[in-house]
Amino acid sequence: MNTSGSTTTTATTTATTTTDSAAARSTTSHRSTPAKDKPVSSTKPKAISSTPTLDSYQGPLLSTDTNTAVLCAKKVGGGRLFEIAAMLQNKEKLSEGRLGMGYHLLQQSFLAENNIVFGLMLFRLLVLHQPRITLRGMNCQPQFELFAKWVTKQLDPAHKESALSKSPAARSMAWCTVSNAYAVFRRKHREVLLPLVEYAVVDISSAERTEVKQAAVTFLYNVALHQGQDTKKKSDDDQAVSDLQVSMLCTCLDGIMDEQDSVTQLRRLLVAARLLRNETREEKNATTNEPVASLIRDLGFDQSIRDLASPETDVGKLASDVAQLLDSNQF
Repeated sequence: MNTSGSTTTTATTTATTTTDSAAARSTTSHRSTPAKDKPVSSTKPKAISSTPTLDSYQGPLLSTDTNTAVLCAKKVGGGRLFEIAAMLQNKEKLSEGRLGMGYHLLQQSFLAENNIVFGLMLFRLLVLHQPRITLRGMNCQPQFELFAKWVTKQLDPAHKESALSKSPAARSMAWCTVSNAYAVFRRKHREVLLPLVEYAVVDISSAERTEVKQAAVTFLYNVALHQGQDTKKKSDDDQAVSDLQVSMLCTCLDGIMDEQDSVTQLRRLLVAARLLRNETREEKNATTNEPVASLIRDLGFDQSIRDLASPETDVGKLASDVAQLLDSNQF
């Protein structure tokens, strides 16, 4: 298993035997203010008890497997991609020139709808090599923005004839790619990537293929991870639950007891947990986001979480941790 942060995203499948084998190797299983209608108490919220399962997911969930990079370049068309793919497979650092060239060549293959699954398998690795903060890296930005516009149009559920609507394997790999991109580009491309939350919500709720749901909820987790961190920086007066958070919470917790896939179920619960807990660099200073906790209770989702709690499964252990978070701010 390749991991970055806590874990990595789940393997996708493809329509042909050759693509199945390559895609399967490319990804592996993946990381208060008082309520206004309640009297204000001088008693401080209880400290958060131990949450070991949640604590094991400290970073974004990333798809990082490089073993099929050269094969992917061959399927897409080879040429100058071979050198870039070989460096990716060998985990070598790419220059900005090679990054820009890789973006350009893969974008051309996407527009031509040429082996999109394999192209996305390469692109998800390229975005991880993009410098997080650099002035020189700006020459790659236009190429990434072209990709963001293309993938946003392709993932739109209303676009029934798009390449990503016709192929579950391509759609799943697209979610792996934007999940990686959000983890790296959050500050630089937040406004471009956040609209995809709406499309992820649709896929989690209605996608027929398990790998699509797993990959879409992974993207939501990476968004939720930063939402919790960003909330911690706000003043008490600004900590209302946003429309985005409401949408993510309702999507991930509504019907969670009925979710048949354990990986999807775990990640749905992780989304709620990360919105619920305000993160700091030191876990001992973490606090529960009281408005989010109140919303979960008001909608009755807390009972579903408690019903899932169990010491026997990963989902059950995580549910126990989330129940601890809900209990920690009741006073």
